[in-house]
Amino acid sequence: MPFILNKVKIESGDDTMNNYDPQSWTMMRREDVDPKVLNIVTAVLDLVPSMPVSVQEIMSMVYDPRTSSKEIANIASDDPVLVSSILRKVNTAYYALEQKISDINLAIVVLGFNEVRDLAIQCGLAARFDLEVDEDFNAKQTWGHMYASSICIEQFADNKRNIHTGLLMSIGMLHDIGKFALQTIDLHLKRLGVPSGDLSVLERGAPHLQREECLYGINHAVVGGILTEKWNLSENISTVIEHHHHPSFFPITEIPEKYRRDVALVSIADFITNTLIESPTIAPLPDTSYFELLGLPSDPGKLITPELRKKFKRVNEFIREIL
Repeated sequence: MPFILNKVKIESGDDTMNNYDPQSWTMMRREDVDPKVLNIVTAVLDLVPSMPVSVQEIMSMVYDPRTSSKEIANIASDDPVLVSSILRKVNTAYYALEQKISDINLAIVVLGFNEVRDLAIQCGLAARFDLEVDEDFNAKQTWGHMYASSICIEQFADNKRNIHTGLLMSIGMLHDIGKFALQTIDLHLKRLGVPSGDLSVLERGAPHLQREECLYGINHAVVGGILTEKWNLSENISTVIEHHHHPSFFPITEIPEKYRRDVALVSIADFITNTLIESPTIAPLPDTSYFELLGLPSDPGKLITPELRKKFKRVNEFIREIL
């Protein structure tokens, strides 16, 4: 019996997602995805509510040096969940305050705009994805990875106080949003009786990207690009998210020229983060040309400085307290 999902007809038992050939694997780009898979994925993503307006406003406001903490507090105050998260974070042992803070404006001053932006993104997305841990996905670990990646992006950026660096840190907090969306897609497919792919065709220890493509015929980077487009986030955000694993598989010419540096920075930060937190293999080391583009050493060991290790230690302590 066929189901209609946002005008897309899906047959129960449809094997569209179960048509994977593991031979000569390289990461899929959007143009490599089966059109029928794209239609199904798009139909499911149409059901995901857009990013809250308050989150988008905070994301844009933190880049403006004229923004005050009071203005951020006024926006945040419209979202009780966000207010609760801000107050909870500022009062953790991580900040070691002598007195408990209950004033949202003061809390924002203590945390800083970048931290408030990251919390706003986390709260906004958490409300849109109801997820359970399974073999291939752990929501808390993914949040922690994205937060740590944003810290890594700041570390490697040319100018840490530059407005564009703030945008890239936001992308760091969003770059794996496709992983959350894939779980929503999986849930809908199961409800419709559409089988996912068979992981047994893969070799033990296959990269996470390959596992995703085997299961769903698409990977989280492409899904993230599609979703952020649907949410009308900036072209910069959606392009970098969709291409953030390209440096591990494709030459620079495969990436739109005006976003090459941004893609390179997010990709390298993502790889270094996975190395530091010893995540399962996601993608190989980006090509040396991407390091050269940013003027960074291509040896990851030279990028993992004592200062960065210290920051990651603090990040891990924070994640354990707040998530």
